[in-house]
Amino acid sequence: EGIQLLINFFKSGEVRHAVNMSSMDPKTLDSMRGYLDAAHRLGMFLSQWHEGVVERCSLQYRGEVAELDTSRLTSAFCAGLLQRALEENVNIVNAELLLRERGIELTERRSPDRGAFRSSIYAEVGGAGRSARAGATLFGNKMPRLIMLDDHRMEAYLDGRLLVFTHTDMPGIIGRVGTIFGQYQVNIAQMSVGRDRHQPGGDAIGVLNLDSIPPVEALNELQTVPSLTRVRIIEMPAGGVLPSWLMS
Repeated sequence: EGIQLLINFFKSGEVRHAVNMSSMDPKTLDSMRGYLDAAHRLGMFLSQWHEGVVERCSLQYRGEVAELDTSRLTSAFCAGLLQRALEENVNIVNAELLLRERGIELTERRSPDRGAFRSSIYAEVGGAGRSARAGATLFGNKMPRLIMLDDHRMEAYLDGRLLVFTHTDMPGIIGRVGTIFGQYQVNIAQMSVGRDRHQPGGDAIGVLNLDSIPPVEALNELQTVPSLTRVRIIEMPAGGVLPSWLMS
């Protein structure tokens, strides 16, 4: 099936059909499924956090994950990056071709250096005068986590409904956000905050996992908090939910 898809692409540019991972050895798939999910979620996250037109993206694989078939991980990232932008079906077979077809520059680097984690994936996307950078790792075999956002280190869940906000790191900000959400019956399930250089008074980023999408009124009220500089709702798949092409 994969060969026929490529033949169709070279003949007519059409690579639209859903595929699964049956061409991958089952043991290899089992060992990579969690990282494929993490890479896919990282692409989905950055497409929403960047918001603008993407002209280039780069990936870096560090630690044990760098020894895997990173070309498949890159394809999974591309599928996540394009998923919300294109009406056609994007999957691990056609994603990189669709990315390059649109003139988006793609680069990949690998490093055996583990850093703070056994394995980690970092990605940066840029375009329209803006860039966004994020990193992810895998806890256990199937729990993707966001570990870095725009050079702010943190630990946040990459699933469900997220509120991401940049703010000045000063007392009372998290309390204000929580109070506003409490008034509108929006429950906060998880919270993570990343500081710039781990010192108070600088820039910081907060990531909240929410049980429901906040109403427009709540988001408008957040915008009035002077220390908040950017507020963004990001929607991700629920925990454990995999794209169809990753199902065995």
